[in-house]
Amino acid sequence: VTADFTAFAAVLAPAVAITALGASMSSTLSAANFPGHDFGPGQCIDGVTNNDNGWNFCFSDLNVADPWLSIQLPPASVVSSVVVYSRADCCQRFLGTFEVWVGDAAGSPSSSTATQCGVLTADLTTGPFTLSCSTALTGSVVTLRLPGTERSIALAEVTAFGTPGLISPPPPSAP
Repeated sequence: VTADFTAFAAVLAPAVAITALGASMSSTLSAANFPGHDFGPGQCIDGVTNNDNGWNFCFSDLNVADPWLSIQLPPASVVSSVVVYSRADCCQRFLGTFEVWVGDAAGSPSSSTATQCGVLTADLTTGPFTLSCSTALTGSVVTLRLPGTERSIALAEVTAFGTPGLISPPPPSAP
């Protein structure tokens, strides 16, 4: 019944931006050389799609194998597409070919933990780059992965679109 409802809801509900609840990354560039700046994964889910000030972006360590960025969504969200924004000030070459996966676990995805939404090769612009899933996928985590060696994540924003899952209210407090 749940799978049937999920497919039915995906057809009827218009796709909206799904509010991210958090994010994690395979690694984060050290801010030691840039005091006061944060390159963590939260910078990629803050709603700012450009980095006109030059500092609002997430950045993984340089030249690593298969870096990933996982975005936590409300449970049982139905994802139909993902939009990726490169940095506006530089580094568009870092994005290149990327994969998007939907599942329920953060981290480097595999076919046993997530379903691949698709693969896209970005050109050398800031985008946005929209990857539409061939079918709506249900999960609580969207992961962007850059396959290959000597890769680096340097992005302004990543937004999932579809139908957000419901967040359970907290239990009532004891009398």
